Amino acid sequence: GEPTCAVCHSGAPLNDSAGTLAVEGIPEAYRPGERYRLAVRLTRADLEAGGFQLAARCGDGRQAGELSPVDTARVRVTTNAKTGVRYAHQTREGTIPAAAGAIEWPVEWTAPARGCRQVRVDVSANAANHDDSALGDYVYARSRVTDLAKRR
Repeated sequence: GEPTCAVCHSGAPLNDSAGTLAVEGIPEAYRPGERYRLAVRLTRADLEAGGFQLAARCGDGRQAGELSPVDTARVRVTTNAKTGVRYAHQTREGTIPAAAGAIEWPVEWTAPARGCRQVRVDVSANAANHDDSALGDYVYARSRVTDLAKRR
């Protein structure tokens, strides 16, 4: 229910086929309180800078668990004061690709201890041309749902 990076950045339709966005590490079924290392990966041949925002929410929209930066120089986590939802996002240093056409941000997600049957992880990312404007950029968005693991 929230906008993507395309609110400010433009250049092509959402999820242009010349690039990819993936979030690795989200389990099919999560275990309450368990930590998962996630990797947000954005690729596009002409990517010169990048940015992202990731949130994990329960079905009712409230925060699901906890997000923490793995690399505090490249990733920060901030809280929306109005909704209480926490967002992992890049820092200024985190906009620089590690390799030509690819950028990655590591985030740790601690699954909620209780109260969520399903968690939806939403991520939006911007493959930017590094011209310090909102024009000529490519925005990608993905969502993934993970269910509470069944007890054995």
